[in-house]
Amino acid sequence: MDLTTIVTTATAAIQAEPVLWILIVGFVVAFILAFAVGANDVANSFGTAVGSKVLTMKQACICATIFETLGSVLIGAKVGQTIRKGIVDVTIYSTMPNGINMLMLGNLAAMLGSAAWQLIATFFKVPVSGTHSIVGACIGFSLVVAGFQGVNWTKLLMIVLSWFLSPVLSGIMAVSLFWIVKKTVNDQKDPLRYSRYLLPLFYAITLIINCFSILYSGAPMLGLGDLSVGYICLISFSLGCVVYLLVYFIYIPRLSRDVKTIEAEEALILQEVGQCGDFVKGMDRKPNDSGYETPLNKNEAKAANEELNITVNERLINNTDNREDAVMIANDKLLVENVATITSNKKVSTSFSVSQC
Repeated sequence: MDLTTIVTTATAAIQAEPVLWILIVGFVVAFILAFAVGANDVANSFGTAVGSKVLTMKQACICATIFETLGSVLIGAKVGQTIRKGIVDVTIYSTMPNGINMLMLGNLAAMLGSAAWQLIATFFKVPVSGTHSIVGACIGFSLVVAGFQGVNWTKLLMIVLSWFLSPVLSGIMAVSLFWIVKKTVNDQKDPLRYSRYLLPLFYAITLIINCFSILYSGAPMLGLGDLSVGYICLISFSLGCVVYLLVYFIYIPRLSRDVKTIEAEEALILQEVGQCGDFVKGMDRKPNDSGYETPLNKNEAKAANEELNITVNERLINNTDNREDAVMIANDKLLVENVATITSNKKVSTSFSVSQC
């Protein structure tokens, strides 16, 4: 089949079914909208993980590709149903002349508008909500075509209220979780000991919530959402208990060994650096330190490096003819470089040894 035949067949099909071109274009626009949502809205999920360096950008993109797709397939059906006919009163279009075509064109325009806005916002590095965009676009075309009676204002009021409640509830949950972790782990003399119990609990709670959401509001085409609430709770809590035990008995012992190994290496290297002078005392890790540098630690380390540089320069001026002093000066220079590496990158080279002191 040549290109002419394909074009002729497509033209005939479009003329025979006027709404077919809307379906084809809408299919393409849906991919553009999905691209726009992935480019901007996914930052809500993985922005903090990348910013805190828990995940790299590549890892975040891979995780987003997998789990955003799973989320839309497993628990996105009811949200899609609300967008499809919960905001716009579709019954009005069934009695309107050429109403079906107008409804399809309106939804196509809503997708185009939402995609364009999110792409523009992403270009200017502005985080926006994909839900806000598509809801506003649907309201806009329905107001133009059907007027105020074309919008389900009760459903819209609930959606708008959720926009205001979501940041408040999220803030309360974030403060509560931070307070729990701070009191039960960070403020304890042995944080690792108490984190062994809290970390599996967080994993279990996360799985329970996700499992309940999937089973309770899952896609009907997958046979989900038909179970009673009692069975859903039983299945969710059972899986949560299994995850708690797996994390506690398998993952936590391995994590504890890794943490102790890292702490031992850091303590050894700090001890070796400390034997070269008191200038590193400000670099010692504080109790319950998270590992991230504070402005105070950076200033202390900077002052220590400046003090050592002054010492090295003085010895260069006063003892340039002595071979032993020249060797010590060279070692001191190497020491400055190692200390700078430690304080700037928080990465300690294991090649540093006491022999360089």
